[in-house]
Amino acid sequence: MSDNLPDLLELNNTDPVADDHFPRIREYRPDEDDVEWPEAEAQLVTEIEDMLATTAAVGWGSGWPDCNPAKSDLATVEVNDASGRVVARFPVRRRLARLLDIILDYCARRGYVFTANQCGAYNCRKIAGTNTTSNHARATAIDINWGTNPHKRPLTTNIPRWMVDVLERFMWNWGGRWSTPDAMHFEFGGTPADADRMLDKAIRELLNGQLPLVGRPTLKNGSVGPAVAEVQRMLGIKVDGFFGKATEDAVRRFQSKHGLDSDGEVGPKTWAKLDQEDEMALSAEQSRKLDEIHRELHTPRDFRKHHGNPEDIMYGHGLSVRKELNRLRDETSARLALIEAAIDAPKDR
Repeated sequence: MSDNLPDLLELNNTDPVADDHFPRIREYRPDEDDVEWPEAEAQLVTEIEDMLATTAAVGWGSGWPDCNPAKSDLATVEVNDASGRVVARFPVRRRLARLLDIILDYCARRGYVFTANQCGAYNCRKIAGTNTTSNHARATAIDINWGTNPHKRPLTTNIPRWMVDVLERFMWNWGGRWSTPDAMHFEFGGTPADADRMLDKAIRELLNGQLPLVGRPTLKNGSVGPAVAEVQRMLGIKVDGFFGKATEDAVRRFQSKHGLDSDGEVGPKTWAKLDQEDEMALSAEQSRKLDEIHRELHTPRDFRKHHGNPEDIMYGHGLSVRKELNRLRDETSARLALIEAAIDAPKDR
């Protein structure tokens, strides 16, 4: 761990420093966090999956055979939507929780939407069709949006390539690479010591903004997949995930407009400019919404029928309310002055 960082692994969830850095981590609550798992999980797994499960178990023990882990061993990572509502919960090993929290928070901020009631982690069971303890029972595996990322052939997923690359960068192996793809599934592929090392790396790269460019393949005519759909969304053209002539022409126009080499391919420089313009567009949209709120508050309205102020039609909502409050304040002050004068007046004997 970095010398200038608090020893985050030793902080509990009641520590104010931990709350400041990782507000979405809380104690595991079995009754609240236990969920029903998707039907896809009942499918037989391949030998590759068994091998990966055995490899990932190094250092994490055999799970909890009595299905009753100590609360001190688990923490729940919560993911919030844009309004702050918790939409996903991932009960995992406490030693993995802060690492996972940083990663999932990064993915949410970058635009991936976690679907309510379609995510989970700890589940005391064996791998379907085997006697091998599942990494879900060890609380070292998570499932994301199982409705759109099923366990089946062919690979079906809404998880973008950049997100897979980010998770894999921090040793969370993706089930989408298995012979029978399990697109919802990620499992930590290292030891507890690796988890500590990855946490330090995540703090440096994701929290402090030092993440190298990952998950952005060079795209050109003929490319397909989520990355192409992301480019099409940024360009404001039809989103179909196929890089055809229309997309190539749109890329060339974008490159020409922004002083880039107009080759029709989306490489690192074009990706970087697309990201920059996308962030600017988001900021502009936020500013537009603030302007709408401002106009709403200051648009002249007639509030006379509501509280009898004959001058209300001259003011917008916000100004009208402030004027009314000032009037009430003045009336109250005047009444208090009368009461004080009455109290201080000499009484007749």
